[in-house]
Amino acid sequence: MTILDKNITEVGQIAELLLSIIPTNILEAFLKGKVSQVTIMAFVVGICIIKIGNRVSSVKTLLNELNFLIFKIVELVFSVIPLVIFLCVLQALLTSNLADFLKVWKIIVAELIIYAIIILFMIIRLYLKTKVSIPDFLNKISPAAMISLTSGSSVASLPKSLEISKESLHIGEKFCNFWIPLSLVLFSPSKIIQLTMAGFYVISVTGGELSAFEVFIIAFLSIQLSFSSPNAAGGIVASFTLLLTELGLPVEYVGTLMIADVMTGNFFTGLNVLIRQCELMTVAHKMNFVKID
Repeated sequence: MTILDKNITEVGQIAELLLSIIPTNILEAFLKGKVSQVTIMAFVVGICIIKIGNRVSSVKTLLNELNFLIFKIVELVFSVIPLVIFLCVLQALLTSNLADFLKVWKIIVAELIIYAIIILFMIIRLYLKTKVSIPDFLNKISPAAMISLTSGSSVASLPKSLEISKESLHIGEKFCNFWIPLSLVLFSPSKIIQLTMAGFYVISVTGGELSAFEVFIIAFLSIQLSFSSPNAAGGIVASFTLLLTELGLPVEYVGTLMIADVMTGNFFTGLNVLIRQCELMTVAHKMNFVKID
């Protein structure tokens, strides 16, 4: 039974959705790839380790070593992601009709409009809160944005973002070291937009109907997946697959969705840097972490 099962009332669906993020079996959450449950467990374990402190130093050491191992595995997996993307796009080209590809352009246009609204809002908010010169601000952060734009990776621009924030924007070092890596993990507006539009697109091409509740479900899952799935070049493939699986939709459409991502992925990744830096400057100014000459 999927989240969008029509036989369940909307109230029942809400209750099921909320209960679905609470793990009933630790091993089952990992074996069945239930991302939301794994995220909840990781959060609870992290809080407990922080509260216990040095009494679990051996556990901390073990987790650090496992973290290093997992990063190496992820690094290996992402080394073959370009091939996976190529195969997904190739499959879409061979199995989809022209009408489906024309709808992909609708996804791209919708994503661009939504993103433009978000960027305009963030820039206006930045100016109203800080009175900073917007052209000067954009000029200072442009090197970091260009790194993400050309590499398609937000992680690649992290060192440059830290350097610009500390030296050019004059934001306190400790605040930058805390905020920027955290926002990189928890705040990916482009991924939320792409996943939401992906859910709408697949439901429309499969003949489904969108109710207000289903829109809420897709948005909820998209936000959840934006910070609980890999935030690296090619990681959107895993996010699309998880989203469609959770919604009970055919994963064959991942290839079509990847065509839209290939066209916009690097562009959106570069704009993510702009949005994060706007938020960083706004919050730092509010909390008096900006050094005024």
